[in-house]
Amino acid sequence: MTKENPFKERKNLPYFFLSLGIFIIAKLLYHQSETADLTFLLRPISAYLEFSYNSLAVYSPEKGYIHPDLFINIEKSCSGFNFWMICYLTLSFLVIPYGRNHWQKALSFIGLLALSYLLALVVNIARISVSIQLSVFNDLLPYSDAIIHQALGVITNLSFLILIYLGLSWLLNLPRHAKTT
Repeated sequence: MTKENPFKERKNLPYFFLSLGIFIIAKLLYHQSETADLTFLLRPISAYLEFSYNSLAVYSPEKGYIHPDLFINIEKSCSGFNFWMICYLTLSFLVIPYGRNHWQKALSFIGLLALSYLLALVVNIARISVSIQLSVFNDLLPYSDAIIHQALGVITNLSFLILIYLGLSWLLNLPRHAKTT
């Protein structure tokens, strides 16, 4: 079932607005948050780095997870929160039109928040791992570490977001085989 324009179906509009409302409220809460409030995003990433790079982190509520061996600090700005929310909104707008009834659409909010959270962790781990691997080349480039770090974040996050969108679009549009009786 291919959905050409999900906004033509007025019955989906309340769900789209609810998704947008969740996004806006989350962004407002993020703006008011401190690094310590984002431990649910930061801790799994730090744990991965500790395991994969054998790097012991030091936690500070103000500064986040500091990995002295890797010369990195995982704090609010690199928590992956923005990617999580953009991914959630993207998934919501893709999935809602496929809900057959109110309950499927309503329950999709919880499932999509969880799925986008897991995807945000994976993407952020990939971004930070690539950043660690490429840090040896930072001195060879005529740009500051901050610009390189931000550019890498934009490229990684945008690439993964496009892949997630295309992959889910493809999955949702697979032909459904009718049961034969």
